[in-house]
Amino acid sequence: MKLAEVLQNPHFRGLAAFLRIPLCFREWYLAHPQDSGDTSIYILVKNVTERLNSSNFTNDRERASFLLHFCKLIAAVINLDPRLQCKSGDIYWLMEVLAEDSCDALAIFSMLFAYASTPLESVMNF
Repeated sequence: MKLAEVLQNPHFRGLAAFLRIPLCFREWYLAHPQDSGDTSIYILVKNVTERLNSSNFTNDRERASFLLHFCKLIAAVINLDPRLQCKSGDIYWLMEVLAEDSCDALAIFSMLFAYASTPLESVMNF
């Protein structure tokens, strides 16, 4: 796995662009009020990122749990704002990555959330 190739991958970039909206834009949160229950975007992001743990990610069941929680996050974002869409090809890529080496998958998803959480101005300078 070459990190530069991952960062240039259109599926990686598509997922990062999708995630950046709920992760970085306070205006989006203000425009899309949420209940404070288990379905809030904050809780769903927390559930997904907590599963980015090297000891858990080596287990196929834990990676499947990560995928399930990640899909719940995507569905919740789309439910709040149907204008935001995640391409099915991006999800298929995600599933392929999860089927690969657990260390590579963990690195890629850690990079995905780090990249998606980075303010757009910082990414534009990359």
